[in-house]
Amino acid sequence: MNNYMGILNESYFKCTKTISDSHKDKIVCMTEIFDGKIATGSYDNTIKIWNLNSFSNNCEKTITEEGNVFCLIEFENNMPLSGTNKNNINLFNLNNTINNKIFSFKGHKLWVNNLVKLNNIYFASSSNDNQIRIWNYYNKICSNILVGHADGVLSITLLSDGQLCSGGADLSIKIWDCARGICTSTLLGHKKWIKCLYQLSNKYILSGSDDKTIKVWLDNKCINTLMPLVILLYKINQFVKYFD
Repeated sequence: MNNYMGILNESYFKCTKTISDSHKDKIVCMTEIFDGKIATGSYDNTIKIWNLNSFSNNCEKTITEEGNVFCLIEFENNMPLSGTNKNNINLFNLNNTINNKIFSFKGHKLWVNNLVKLNNIYFASSSNDNQIRIWNYYNKICSNILVGHADGVLSITLLSDGQLCSGGADLSIKIWDCARGICTSTLLGHKKWIKCLYQLSNKYILSGSDDKTIKVWLDNKCINTLMPLVILLYKINQFVKYFD
């Protein structure tokens, strides 16, 4: 991954701006924040704030983190949360002029891979310690721990029915009832780590994996597997050779 980012115009799918010479290492996460700005996180141990409406490519603010920044979300205006390889989730107030970090949510034993806002009170975090933690943002406490993955939890996303979906290094996708703290379904099919999850508006769940496939799930069943053409052609070629 390069140390720069491009901004795409959604109408024409053309890059309208490239911001380079910003981070000194890989940019691995970004999130939209208040008033048309974005925050980016990097392996260079910084979070940078950018104004996309500005004609300048200059970074408006640089926040020095305690380690590599793996994930970012904004829970309320100008209050981003970051997950790091130092096992903490840090809360920042961008309105502060000197010390932006105001609190650290501590509890995970290994680095924090993903964050997702659940509602106006709670957010969830996933970690390489095999856990998903549910946090009360305002009370600053962990209200529940979801245990079931046998390896690191690499990705999480909120589903339209309010349940949480997680993907892990144990090759499983799990659906969670956060209120009851239980896993309601386990989806199997990927052959390598599951790195990303997304639910479409028609309720299909997409999962992306290190096995170079995207799987499409509906009602807890895989209904399609998408793969790059080169891999598909290779598999067809191997199949033909088997029957020659």
